[in-house]
Amino acid sequence: MTDVRDAVVIGAGPAGGAVAIGLADRGRRVALVDRERFPRDKVCGGCLNPRALRSLAALGVVPAGVPLRSLVLHAGGRAARVPLEGGLAVSRRSLDAALVRAARARGVEVIEGTAATLGPDGGDARTVVLDGAGELRARTVVIATGLSRPPAGLDVPVDVEERSRLGVGAVLDRRGADLTPGELHLVCGEGGYVGLVRVEDDRLDVAAALDPGLVRTHGGAGAAVSHLVESSPLPSLSPDAEWRGTPLLTRRPARRHAGRVLLVGDAAGYVEPFTGEGISWALAGARALVPLVAADDDRAGPRWEREHERLVASAQRTCRTLSRFLRHPHLVAAAVGVLARFPALARPLVRAATLERSA
Repeated sequence: MTDVRDAVVIGAGPAGGAVAIGLADRGRRVALVDRERFPRDKVCGGCLNPRALRSLAALGVVPAGVPLRSLVLHAGGRAARVPLEGGLAVSRRSLDAALVRAARARGVEVIEGTAATLGPDGGDARTVVLDGAGELRARTVVIATGLSRPPAGLDVPVDVEERSRLGVGAVLDRRGADLTPGELHLVCGEGGYVGLVRVEDDRLDVAAALDPGLVRTHGGAGAAVSHLVESSPLPSLSPDAEWRGTPLLTRRPARRHAGRVLLVGDAAGYVEPFTGEGISWALAGARALVPLVAADDDRAGPRWEREHERLVASAQRTCRTLSRFLRHPHLVAAAVGVLARFPALARPLVRAATLERSA
């Protein structure tokens, strides 16, 4: 009989890595599969708030990053500086590799550079087919593939918001732009917004949410991002950056489970980020999912739906409201003018969008 694991986790980003580590800490036998090899860069805002850092510390992962001191908002030629406390800027190259190392140290079977698809459900276990590397069987399969297309064999429709924006990002060397470490800059303009922050290796992480029309008008993602940045007093970006993109950002699956296949992280639903802080959502969801998977309960799916709604979906609704507000540059410019005089007014919004209001 084929060996059956307690869980196979597909996707080794923050959500998948955290689930694998959490299950291994509970004595479960886990395989963690990713189509990429680590370390690797990825489109991401590169920011961890205090809640995310606490979640990582509970997993024994302490990332090396740059402490964040302030959020600087730019719109309509105005700028407002909002104090930040306890956050960290870190590249996904560093963070995800640290999670993979921690998973290996816990005894997780890590399989890199291998695509996975879902095979037949055998009742007591689900088959995961590895591209050119055989197959695995597991009592539970966790899908943590982010915004990428879910693995073949998963029959869960995804509703993508009609006016959703594209995610675009690059990591630039020191010549990319001369920004002060510890400052997260968010530039808002017609057709999108872009965040810029220095990470642990002194490179500049750039992540943007752009209207597809803006990308077409400027002949590419990099030119569209540069157009937005040039509307601010920030230095121009390097023209030879290697830009990566994502599918449309704001999406929601019809459900977050299919039998004993469970979706977590961005795969479980995502909205345009306000501060680029989606990692906190992913880690919070992973922490809540682990005991449900570890219990090996056929009712884990419906329970996970309720728990995800309580922990993550409500905060994402707040972020959705903020992202819609950012589609009105004149209103944003007026708000930035007010925040320049009264920066404390921004703190409740930042906390709501990043789950800092949660325990």
